[in-house]
This record gives sequence, C-alpha cells and structure tokens, in this order.
Amino acid sequence: MFTGADNITLSAPVLFNDRRTLSNSHSGENPGVHCLMFEMNMDRIISKELIIIGSGPAGLKAAQEASEKGIDYVVLERGEIAQAWREIRPEMVMLSPCHPQRDWTSLSYKFPIWKLPVRRPYCTAKEFVNYLDEFADHFKLDIKTGHLVKEVTREESGFEVTCANGLSYRAPLLLIATGILSNPYIPDLPGTDQNPFVMHSHKYQGKEPFTQKKVLIVGAGNSAAETAIDLCGYAMVYLVSRADLKFFSDTKKLYHIRGVSESYLKELI
Repeated sequence: MFTGADNITLSAPVLFNDRRTLSNSHSGENPGVHCLMFEMNMDRIISKELIIIGSGPAGLKAAQEASEKGIDYVVLERGEIAQAWREIRPEMVMLSPCHPQRDWTSLSYKFPIWKLPVRRPYCTAKEFVNYLDEFADHFKLDIKTGHLVKEVTREESGFEVTCANGLSYRAPLLLIATGILSNPYIPDLPGTDQNPFVMHSHKYQGKEPFTQKKVLIVGAGNSAAETAIDLCGYAMVYLVSRADLKFFSDTKKLYHIRGVSESYLKELI
C-alpha cells in the first residue's frame, strides 16, 4: 500500500528495490495520483559468506554459531522455520530428554529448552517446534522463510543458490541442513505404489483413522515403535521386521529403539 503526496492511497502491492524514482507527472487515468516508477533489477544476486539451506535444528545451530563468529550468513527455508518438523504428528513424544540434569534436546545451553514450559523428561514435537521458533528469535537469526531452493550451481568462487521466488544467493561456503524428515525412504514393494491403504510413518498424524482396524507396521526402528505404541489399545497392531528388535540400552546406537519408546515397547511385546 502506498500513499501519494495528495493523500490518495493505492491499495496495490508495492515492491521497492534499491533504485526507485517518484514521477512528478500525474496518471492520465487517475488525476491527482502520483505515479511511482521503478527500475527493477530482477537479476540481483545477494552475496554472503555462508548459505545455509534448511532451518531445522542443524541449520539453526549452524546459524547461531556463524552469527556469534561474525560470519555473514543467510538461512533459506522452504516454508516456516523448521517446516519439516511442523509436518509430523504434533503430539509425538521426543526420544531425547530435556531436563537440566540430562539434556540431549537443547541446541545451546545459552538458551536451553527446559527454560520453556515443556513436558518432562521428554517433550512433544509441538513443544520442540515452539522451542526452535523461540531459539531463532532469541538469537535474532537471519532466516528467509518461503525460500524454496530450486537449484545449486558450483562456481569457481563458491556456490550460487537459486530460489523459486527468483532470488539468488552467492557464497564461498554452502551448508545443506535439510535433514531426512522431508524425504522419507519408501521401499519398492509390489502392491504398495498408489495404494490408498499404504502410508509412510512420516505422514502419520494420529490414531483416529485407524481405530478398531488391523494395522501392519513394517520396520523396527524408532518410527515404527512410536507408531505402534500410539495405536496400541485403539487398533490391532502387527509389527513385522526382517531382524530382531534392537534397543539403545543394549547397543548404545541412537538409531535403535530408545527413550520412552524402548520402555513402553518392552512392556507390550
């Protein structure tokens, strides 16, 4: 919205660029309204020292470190902050503890998650997303939301990153922090392609659609365990795996069933 010298308001989007001039002539169709004339430079490339793609936990932590070290950076995010985390089940219980005596969840002790009102010792995904929002705001991180990266080009001086909105960024350093949540692995199994009764656990949002139904869960990792536990008591659940279930307390490997999932699942099987 722009208000001209004659106090007449133009109710149209106005995009300002580096170079702009205000004409002294009046519009022929709207006498008394000054015309705002722009010299648009749509090919502008924004230079930085570091480009970070993704604003999940890794991207935000990298941005915080870069900011504290005086590095000129930018974070490019396709949606809102931590968009991939916003797309998973909000009430999913995190697998890492978040209390002062045992904190595996906070991105920095300068701003720990347990200073916020969260479920302890394990917070929910919704609470974790709220923490990421607060973390970005607390450290005043430079995050460009709504910047879907379409292309990355390697150049002699570094990298050029082009976004779907037409903006381009150039930097000698590039950090890809997109994680795995937005690109789940779906095995090529006969009968599963385009089957409306088959879904990846990434799309699971709650037990309601499965109440009083038979549900087959394929896999033996943390996602399989979390889904099976959530459905227990509401659906008849079958958990199948090509190998024995492995638990963190036995193997000390983080990708094996751990946290509250380990405790609950051991009681159910």
